Amino acid sequence: MDKQKRRIFAPTPWDGQRGFWAALNRFFYQIEGPAQLGTAEPEAPYATPEDAACPICGESMRRHVIDRGGPGERTFVHCPAHPRDAI
Repeated sequence: MDKQKRRIFAPTPWDGQRGFWAALNRFFYQIEGPAQLGTAEPEAPYATPEDAACPICGESMRRHVIDRGGPGERTFVHCPAHPRDAI
């Protein structure tokens, strides 16, 4: 049998480097593996919905008044009045 060191685990980028952090990275690389970068296809740009619904009342956002205030102030969404609210 050759005098080569038998590898139990897959090779890592930190093989042959000395030191505590290299040993720690070698250990965790066996568990975590390489970085998960996702697909190679570019992501489609965000397209706003044609007529979004309000998450509060369900009405069209076109009927709402959005009060953005100024820098550092809250943004308020004023929902349209419902006929049942007039009673």
